[in-house]
Amino acid sequence: MRNVKLILMLCAVLAFVAAPSVAQAQYDVYKSVPDVDKPDRNGDGIWPDPGDMSCWQAVAANLLGGAGWGLAANTPQQNADAIYKHMTANFGTANPGKTGIAINWWLYNYGYNPDRVGGWYQPDKKSNDVTVVGRTLTNMDYDFLLDELSPSRSQYVGVRWEFFNPETSESFNHCLTLIGGNYSNVHVPPGNPLQSLWHDSDRDMGNGPNPPDDDMYTNTFDANQFWHINYTPAVMNNWAQGYVTLCPGEQKPASAMENYDAAYHRDYNAAGNEIKVWRTAGANKNWGAPTWDPDGTGDYTILQIPNEEIPEMYKKVYLLVDYKDRNYDPADPTGAPDIILVDNAGITYEPDVTISTDGGQILFEWTMDDQPPWERIIFPNTDYYYLTGDIKDFNIATECIPEPATMLLISMGGIGLILRRRKKQIGT
Repeated sequence: MRNVKLILMLCAVLAFVAAPSVAQAQYDVYKSVPDVDKPDRNGDGIWPDPGDMSCWQAVAANLLGGAGWGLAANTPQQNADAIYKHMTANFGTANPGKTGIAINWWLYNYGYNPDRVGGWYQPDKKSNDVTVVGRTLTNMDYDFLLDELSPSRSQYVGVRWEFFNPETSESFNHCLTLIGGNYSNVHVPPGNPLQSLWHDSDRDMGNGPNPPDDDMYTNTFDANQFWHINYTPAVMNNWAQGYVTLCPGEQKPASAMENYDAAYHRDYNAAGNEIKVWRTAGANKNWGAPTWDPDGTGDYTILQIPNEEIPEMYKKVYLLVDYKDRNYDPADPTGAPDIILVDNAGITYEPDVTISTDGGQILFEWTMDDQPPWERIIFPNTDYYYLTGDIKDFNIATECIPEPATMLLISMGGIGLILRRRKKQIGT
């Protein structure tokens, strides 16, 4: 353990060798993460551009690039810069937003979209578990987030801050990417305050080491142990108001995603307001999005999945739910929410359940006896429709698989017999 800490400290010193005052500090955790910066878009030499509110997108791109998303030939920084451009082209830069929404928008429209060309589609990658915590953070939260950055955890962290200037009575929110710091419960060298290190998309902060947009802040904790940072020497009222982490999760089979994949997630409209949307992809995306409340009874716990009825085939359905916080024990799948599948004949199917290592995602898998014209997922409450409570988003994939007898006939050259049976069954 001592050797590991020594290596981490050496990495921090090498990273900031041009800033002696920083190199003397002993950082418990330091992590190499991409650093996306807002550009001078209008070319007037004033940087960053007034009204550019895209810090939340920059943090999302940092987390995705750091986790390995992007083109194989690119560096993490190049990928993060490219992902940031995808986001600003979609969301614009004038409206504030949430890092978790930006991450999932990119994953569903690029990383897990089989219709996306250009090498962005990576169906086997599992760095997709997005945890969102929205509350005033404590020193325990700070130490937890440093643990997330450690080599044993290897997670990626963004923090939302509320900055308040008592001299002007102005306040604003800003998102930063945490890359290292000292634990709050250990002693730092005499004369060195408790410090944390950040990547900031606003390079004008100017109080950090080399390069100038790697910012070093002094951490403070009030009597209630809420987490503050010293943003400038004159301004102390800066509150950490929530965090987002990106870590390994679960994934549906690529064969199912490439057949039919539907993601239900939060997005933003042109005015910057949150909306709920479906994204459908795959060879059978023409089936359209799943339908809520198919009977018109006002029951928004029922979701009907479109399908094409084909005899001699059976159906596999996958549902991957991403929860806002880590609530589930990976070793106890019986603690998962009660979600079932019902076919058009009223037959109920119970799922096989897999919980992600961090307990933030659950993969439900159903194997049906046949391939009906449709099937329905029955949720335990309407949080899945409204994306409220602990439900952040979810996605569904389906695939058809030949019955074992059908596979045997095919192997014996009996495909003609199968086709004749199908015609007879459908009355042609």
